[in-house]
Amino acid sequence: TNITLVPSFSEDTTQYAIDIPDDVNELTVNLEFEAPLEITVGGETLVSGQDLVVDLTDVQSLLVSINDGTETRVYTLRPALEVSTEVAAVGSGVVDAIKDAGITLDSDFDSRLGSYTATIPDDVDEVKVTLTFDSTIEVSINGEDVTSEQEFTIDTSSDPTYTITISEEQEGEGVDPKTVIYTVTDPARTSGEVS
Repeated sequence: TNITLVPSFSEDTTQYAIDIPDDVNELTVNLEFEAPLEITVGGETLVSGQDLVVDLTDVQSLLVSINDGTETRVYTLRPALEVSTEVAAVGSGVVDAIKDAGITLDSDFDSRLGSYTATIPDDVDEVKVTLTFDSTIEVSINGEDVTSEQEFTIDTSSDPTYTITISEEQEGEGVDPKTVIYTVTDPARTSGEVS
């Protein structure tokens, strides 16, 4: 199947986009592995050497869980986002500002990937963002409107998840704007395990 994983697989990267061609409705998974390894895909247990067919019709996210007997890793796969160059530039600007503040992300920015896992150092309490975009685009971060070419501060001390919502006007009368959401989450802060 011609399904593309974005970014390429890395054991430590937990968030992925899957670029699914329009004519593909299912994915067949067949892996050879030995106990104590346990793998589930979309909540279904994978049996070594046997096909597991995963329905991709209207899939919003697909969880892949791998347990090696001592540790369980969960990988989240979501359909790849389709965005304009302008929306990609805004998303990239926010992610670049987050990285410039000393926050580590599990993967580089790719406009098709909607979720990122972050590691926020204890001494980083805020991220300053200045974005430039035209009047066809509206941006909010954690529900607060962002104005083009004005500095916006993200408070990292109180919220471990940052939701960047970008809406872009579409051509044609009565056509709703297209909205894209990028999220950045620090699981350690979400669980209260700040290092």
